[in-house]
Amino acid sequence: MVSHLAQAAQSLSTLQELYMADAQMTRLAWWEVLALLLGWMLGQQVAWGAECGQATYFTVASCRKEGNSGIMASGKPLDDRAFVCALPHRRFGGWYRVCRADQPSACVRVQHLDYGPGRGPRSRGVIVDLSAAAFQAFAPLAQGVIPVTVEVVAE
Repeated sequence: MVSHLAQAAQSLSTLQELYMADAQMTRLAWWEVLALLLGWMLGQQVAWGAECGQATYFTVASCRKEGNSGIMASGKPLDDRAFVCALPHRRFGGWYRVCRADQPSACVRVQHLDYGPGRGPRSRGVIVDLSAAAFQAFAPLAQGVIPVTVEVVAE
């Protein structure tokens, strides 16, 4: 147990060094550091290229409420049962792995077909909008926001 604690402390020190070395890296929240350490201690692989933040969800109804027809920016219609996401770039079609930051083994694979989240949510730390089905794989829609990591699987 002592050796695991020493290794965890060394990993935390390494994380802090990486954070300080890259001025453009976003600030890690306490639960993100904990998720990385727990994942490492339990043998889970956590990619260093993964982006950490919050996820929300979008539905056909919410799209219509905002004034669009439910057609995503990629030109495809949104299906609430599909595992798709909206990211703040327009390289549509790529596949991403989204994992709950507080449960690293809870992951889904989603296809990027829409542009989002909006500037308001992004300023509050939302890095991805998930379809209803993808979000519900992690939590009930009523929860609204969950901590996640997002990494590229294939572009």
